[in-house]
Amino acid sequence: MKKIYITLLAMFLILAVVGCSSSAKSPDGVTGTGTGKVPERITPEQCWAYDPYNQTEKYLGLMGNLFVAEVVKKEETFINGIGTPCRKIRVKVAENIKGDLSTDKEIVVIVEGGVTADGKFEYDYGFNDWKEGKLYIMTGGILSEKDVEVEKDIPNAWPPETAGYLIVGLSIELPKDYKGTEFYEKWVKAYENEVPFKGFGDE
Repeated sequence: MKKIYITLLAMFLILAVVGCSSSAKSPDGVTGTGTGKVPERITPEQCWAYDPYNQTEKYLGLMGNLFVAEVVKKEETFINGIGTPCRKIRVKVAENIKGDLSTDKEIVVIVEGGVTADGKFEYDYGFNDWKEGKLYIMTGGILSEKDVEVEKDIPNAWPPETAGYLIVGLSIELPKDYKGTEFYEKWVKAYENEVPFKGFGDE
């Protein structure tokens, strides 16, 4: 199943979600004023500099990591600086295709999506239905301290404590015996033919 999600990394996300504030418990653990009803699921429009499926070589030039990982545990949800629900998820890396993430221990990744603070809406960027124990091929990048800085009057999307975390930008579910499958081979080949990012307009 194809699952696309675009982050704020590398200046290529054009995305704004209005968040809310509150106080009763929403379904995925976010504190909010929820009504007790199932939140309405919304799939926001997503924009990217390069289409991950039709311009994979250029897309990977923007991303620092391409890897296969198993979802171990979904952890807490938080609301970022622009009001978007985000979630920390513990994963175990099975294979690095691009990058050098640890395969010896679990790591925490951050994905956008989840229930808003008032419990009324569930934003779905493609990660809400991740299942523990399942394998996914993922792309992403590490948030630097510069990425989480607040500049002038523009509210920053990421709290300072998220510096150093890996933000996942795209995921595709894979079977346990994933090697040789269509999507795995497609992304391995795309990495082999990767077009390094030099700046927008330079391609």
